Formats: sequence, C-alpha cells, structure tokens
Amino acid sequence: MRSLTRKVTLDIGGERLSLRTDRDEASLNALAEEVTARVDALREAAPHIPIQQVYLLVALQFAEDLREEQINLADLQQELSSRTSRIVNMLDAELRSSS
Repeated sequence: MRSLTRKVTLDIGGERLSLRTDRDEASLNALAEEVTARVDALREAAPHIPIQQVYLLVALQFAEDLREEQINLADLQQELSSRTSRIVNMLDAELRSSS
C-alpha cells in the first residue's frame, strides 16, 4: 500500500485542488494542465454552458479517450499474439525440416 507522504496543490481550470499523494508533482501538474486546456477549450467554444457541465463534458472526453486507447491496446495485443504464433510456427517448421 502506498503512503500518502506529501501535500500537493494543483490548479485546474482556475480552481485549486489540494491532495495528499506519493505521486510525482510534475506529472500531476502535467495532468492538471491537460484538464485545464480541455476546460478552457470547451469554455471558449461554448461559454453559455455552466462550469459544472464543462467539467462533466471534460470527464466524458477523457473516458472516451481511455476507451479508444483500451480498444487500440487490445488490437495491438491481438496482432502481437498473432504474429508471435506465426513466428513460432515458422520456427517449428524450420526445426522439423532441418532434423
């Protein structure tokens, strides 16, 4: 289990968020900047949308991105498995023919 060792304060879309974590502060700041960029882009594109809905839309964007990456990863894993099987079969055939 991780120990929550230090307090980190992030700025996300102009809001401050303080949390205790053992995560690298620089990587957390990079994530906060990415969220802020999406919030800012949505606010600029649709200034009439309440901020709570903007954050919900950003959360949905991240969820959609995650799902797409999971699908891509599954496709890559399938391709790797298929290629590995072909290579193993080729090696087996070569070993049998050279015996």
